[in-house]
Amino acid sequence: MNYSKPKRKKYFSSKLMAKKNRDLFVKPGIKGFVCTCNGNEKQCIRESYNILNEYADQLYGEEKKPDESKSGTSVEDDVMDEFQKEVDAMKSQTAEKTRRFQARNTDIINCIFVETTLNDPVSLVHHMMTDLFEMKQKKVRFLLRMVPIEATCRAFMDDILKTANSLFEKYFSNEPTTYAIMFNKRNNSNLERDVVIEKLAAIVQEKNKEHKVRLNNPNLTIIVEIMRKICGIAVVRDYYRFSKFNLHSICGIDKTEIENVVKAEKAKDPTAKGEATDETEEPFNDCEAIDQADHSADCKAASEDLEGDSTAVDQMERKSATEKNITSSGDCQTAKKIDPPRDSTTVDDADVTEKSE
Repeated sequence: MNYSKPKRKKYFSSKLMAKKNRDLFVKPGIKGFVCTCNGNEKQCIRESYNILNEYADQLYGEEKKPDESKSGTSVEDDVMDEFQKEVDAMKSQTAEKTRRFQARNTDIINCIFVETTLNDPVSLVHHMMTDLFEMKQKKVRFLLRMVPIEATCRAFMDDILKTANSLFEKYFSNEPTTYAIMFNKRNNSNLERDVVIEKLAAIVQEKNKEHKVRLNNPNLTIIVEIMRKICGIAVVRDYYRFSKFNLHSICGIDKTEIENVVKAEKAKDPTAKGEATDETEEPFNDCEAIDQADHSADCKAASEDLEGDSTAVDQMERKSATEKNITSSGDCQTAKKIDPPRDSTTVDDADVTEKSE
C-alpha cells in the first residue's frame, strides 16, 4: 500500500500578499507629499508624520480616531454575535488604514510619498513653510524636502497632459501671471525633460496667451515629479522664496554656519590629532617668511659679486676641477693638473698678457 503524507493546509496566500503589497505603493489618482531624506527612511517617515500632523491640527483640528466601543456591545455568545464582532474588527482595521496621512513606497532610494485625505495639500505645505520661514526654528533632522502633489497619474505623455489640462484650469484660466516649470525625474528613461516642459507650456498658453515665463521668482511654479511609472503634478506659490521647500535652508542653516560650528569645536580642543591652533601657526609663518627674505637677499648679493668679477669665477671653477682630479687618482703627488675647458666667450688674463708681449 502506498502511504502518502496528507497535504498541509496553506494559510499563506500569495495573491493576498501581492495585493497587500500593491496597495502600499504609489498609485494614480491620489494626493500627498513627496519627501526626500538623507539615508534614514524610517526616521524620515516618522518626522513627516510629526510635522504634518502638527500643522494639520492647526488648520483642520485633531484627527478623529475610529470608535472601538461599538464593537462587541452584545452580551450573548451566539454565533451571529461572534460574526458581528469579526466584521466590526475588520471595519476598524480598514478605518485605521485610511488615516489622514499614510506613507507609500516609491521603490526609490531616499524618496518617500505620503498620501493624504486632505483636499488641498498645497495650502498645508504653504502654511508650514510660512511658519518655518518666520520662526527660523529647525524641527526635522532627516527630512530634507517636502513637495506637495495635487494629482498623480501614470508616467505617460497622454496621461500627463490630460491631468495637467484639468489642473491648470484652476490657476491659469483667469488673469495673466508669470510661471515656471520645475521637472524632476527619478528612475525613468521614457520621458524627456525638454519635451514635457514644452507641451506643458503650450497648455498654459492655451489658457491665456498673456502668461509669461519667468525663471527667477515667478508667481506660480508648476512642479512635475516623475517617480518610476507615476507622475505627480502641483502648482505652488513662493517656491523660490521658501528655498524650494527645503526644510533646512528655510531655517537659515547654510554650509558656512556649519563650518563655523566645526571650527569653534576644534578651537576648544587644541590638542586634537593633526590640528594646530592659530597661536602656533602665526610664529611659524613669520619665521618662514624671514628665512625666505634672508635667503633671497644673500642670493642677490652673491650674484652681483660674481657678475662684477668674471676672473674670480674662472679661478673657482679651475680649483674645484683640480681637487676632483686629485681625489680620484691614487697618488696625490703624481696627479696632474687638468684645466677645465675654456669658454669661447670668456678671455683669460694669461692670453691677454701673451698678446701684449
